[in-house]
Amino acid sequence: MLGLPAGLQRGVLRRYGVDEASVVRALLARLRALGPADHVPDRVAVERLFADLVMMATPADSDGPVRGGDRRLQARLSRLKALVAQRLDDPGLGVSVLAEGLSVSTRSVQKLLAGQGTTVGAYLVEQRLQRAAELLRAQPDRIADIALQVGFGDISYFCRAFRRRFGCTAGQWRAGA
Repeated sequence: MLGLPAGLQRGVLRRYGVDEASVVRALLARLRALGPADHVPDRVAVERLFADLVMMATPADSDGPVRGGDRRLQARLSRLKALVAQRLDDPGLGVSVLAEGLSVSTRSVQKLLAGQGTTVGAYLVEQRLQRAAELLRAQPDRIADIALQVGFGDISYFCRAFRRRFGCTAGQWRAGA
């Protein structure tokens, strides 16, 4: 109907309960406020328009972080976890890739994980470290290979993060420390 990604379109309709013409009128009014028709909006103006569109898609009653209990949010969280598990080996996995995979905005992904008490980066590192810990005990592969296998592009960062998380080196963990 609106020519938007499905999640964004549902959010706009849920928040405003309006038809396509009302949304178009609201966006046109914002565009006119930027200046004459021959004026090309600068990067900041375009970003503001995009932010307005995303805010239109955010339900009016969800101003704070996501809390448990809502089935729709739990389903989205489950899809997020499945996507992370599926793409964990990708060092480029980040908030934009997750948002695209879930057909939501990057802010929605951030809010979803904020409701779980974490950030996107911290969640990804934790999932990678947990998977690495499993593989270290199950596979005889080199530690560097396992680090790459779970999406760490920097082996020294992996070693520091592993020691900070588990209180021992990856080699000590493998040995049963």
